[in-house]
Amino acid sequence: MDVVVKVEVKLDVKLNVKLDVKLNVKLDVKLNVKLDVKLNVKLDVKLNVKLGVKLNVKLGVKLNVKLGVKLNVKLNVKLDVKLDVKLDVKLDVKLDVKLDVKLDVKLDVKLDVKLDVKLDVAVDVTVDVTVDVTVDVTVDVTVDVTVDVKVDVKVGVKVNVDVK
Repeated sequence: MDVVVKVEVKLDVKLNVKLDVKLNVKLDVKLNVKLDVKLNVKLDVKLNVKLGVKLNVKLGVKLNVKLGVKLNVKLNVKLDVKLDVKLDVKLDVKLDVKLDVKLDVKLDVKLDVKLDVKLDVAVDVTVDVTVDVTVDVTVDVTVDVTVDVKVDVKVGVKVNVDVK
């Protein structure tokens, strides 16, 4: 008696996985900043004072002259990047003239006061702001994944039984 058992198992598994990912990111930002500030201030003050006094005195004279001049110039310039310009010009002129004349007999007084004040204020403000920023970002990502799996299984069983 011949018994032949033949078992053959063939397992063929193929797994092919391909993953292709491409990421391209480009960020382009430009910012240019230029600040140009020009401040030209011209202050011209001319003060011309002419004081002429003529006295003709006979006998007793008492003369007391007090002359006080106070000149206060205040110039405030406030410059902000927001282009706010504040210009304060404050001119205080205080003139105190005190004349005390006491005459006993005859006094001939001639007082000639000439005051010429010239104030010339010129303010020239130029503000030039330019902003320039450049940001260049480039991200380039490429992912290539390839998985190739091949399973090949062969099972062969051969049984020979020889009975006589």
